[in-house]
Amino acid sequence: MTTTLEQAFAPGAEDWLALWRHLRHDQVNHMQVILGYLQMGSTERAMNYARTTAAHLQEAGNVLAIGVQPVAIAIVIESHHLSRQGIELTVYVARDWDPAPWQSEGAARHLAQAALTAIQKAIDQRNLGRDNAGAEDENRWNDEESEANQLSLRFQGGSPTTGNPSASTPPSLIACWTHDPDNVVTYPLDTLDHIAIDAS
Repeated sequence: MTTTLEQAFAPGAEDWLALWRHLRHDQVNHMQVILGYLQMGSTERAMNYARTTAAHLQEAGNVLAIGVQPVAIAIVIESHHLSRQGIELTVYVARDWDPAPWQSEGAARHLAQAALTAIQKAIDQRNLGRDNAGAEDENRWNDEESEANQLSLRFQGGSPTTGNPSASTPPSLIACWTHDPDNVVTYPLDTLDHIAIDAS
């Protein structure tokens, strides 16, 4: 987790190159599949695949809606690490999310650390659930393996210091697995030490 945070605030060329290769490889694969369908005369399948790919790209683009560049970078890097473990991370940014209070370096670091912590806590909870699963639960984990590896991270709420009057919820991060939406990690952001954040 610390490595991801350090990479987000001072990414080295090797880290960016590895991430770029991964993203490029995914895009080339998508284009090859679409071209393959078109060459076989399966225009409808090509269109369906293109729509699905576009939806996934839009989901991936949600990271930019966080509005805090180092935090977005930290999440993209962490998403890349998670994909190597077979975990798909999807980021959602609620309409009431206010990025303004997180623009200083100290605040951005706290937010990035909070996001990485929420992700790790969700992974730890899932792993604990798997370790404690009985035989019938083990079958459920295996049957839902692809869905069991889809993790959502949601940014929501207003300003942690003054409060955003239009915000319907206090600022927080919510991490949960698609297959188990009741097993939720909520990380409140309004309880952070604001003096330490602003001093950085």
